[in-house]
Amino acid sequence: MLVGESTSGFAQAVVLVAAAAIGTAVAYYLLAKCRDRISDEGVASDLLTNFREMRHRGHLNESEYRTIKTLLTDQIRGGESDVAPPSGT
Repeated sequence: MLVGESTSGFAQAVVLVAAAAIGTAVAYYLLAKCRDRISDEGVASDLLTNFREMRHRGHLNESEYRTIKTLLTDQIRGGESDVAPPSGT
């Protein structure tokens, strides 16, 4: 009788440890994914600010700025843009 109870307790412990490991892995994955998204949005926002300053200084013309703004704004929103970056620049 004691051997059966010991095996059952051991099996339960193994299942609990496996479930905890899987739960930890899923939580880590989700947090990393959220962290990457927040980081990407921050980078795109910072880039947009830098390009806006470049336009005000005359380093970019209005058309170039609008193209960049469209691409970055779409990236911040999480979509894909239909506007292709200008070639040769």
